[in-house]
Amino acid sequence: MNDPTKPSRKPLEAAGLAGTWVTAAIDDARSLRTNGWYRAGGVEVRSVKPEMVDLDAPQPEVTLATCVDSSATTLHFQKDRKVVPVGPGTSRRNSFTAKVVYAPRVGTTAKAWLVVEEKAIGKC
Repeated sequence: MNDPTKPSRKPLEAAGLAGTWVTAAIDDARSLRTNGWYRAGGVEVRSVKPEMVDLDAPQPEVTLATCVDSSATTLHFQKDRKVVPVGPGTSRRNSFTAKVVYAPRVGTTAKAWLVVEEKAIGKC
């Protein structure tokens, strides 16, 4: 998303997001906008491990377990760019599962691996 104040499906789908993940990403961007915040910094994927692989299905699918480190990101207020205070105990390294499917991208017949679902599963 080039402009998180105007979240839309098109750039997210072009980046390989699909299914409920697109909706969740737009909801996150809207939540930040509604609260007058923005996120700065980068997120790093620390590990990726396949949990389930089904390449023989009509729509091939893989579930990945990941550890994501967001310690290099901070929330800021849009109005003055000051850091938003985050409560103690907020983990900056979290585990997720991500379901990806091999399917055509929206508006094309070319297939690609698309992230369709993500679930938080704890800390890593």
